[in-house]
Amino acid sequence: MGLFRIGLSDGQARRQVENLRDDLVLFKGVSNLRFETGVGKGSVQDVLCIDLDYLPLWLAKISITPKLQKDSPETVEKLVEYQQVNVLKNQKDAKFLNN
Repeated sequence: MGLFRIGLSDGQARRQVENLRDDLVLFKGVSNLRFETGVGKGSVQDVLCIDLDYLPLWLAKISITPKLQKDSPETVEKLVEYQQVNVLKNQKDAKFLNN
């Protein structure tokens, strides 16, 4: 699952999939793709995909809880870095729009 690349555990990743499906805005950027994984076996795998335009919003909505800090400090470090970069980018964009 791609969510492991930011360091989420299996349970955390499943929770984020639920969040994506339950969020009124993010849901619009989510699609489910199905593809065969075995030749002649008919086995199918579902893959939840998020449109790249929605990715920054989803990452910004991941709450950095005390439990996440305790259980996954490396994941927290990645999320904090992303969220800080995103805030700075938004501030830069806002200054550009105001000029």
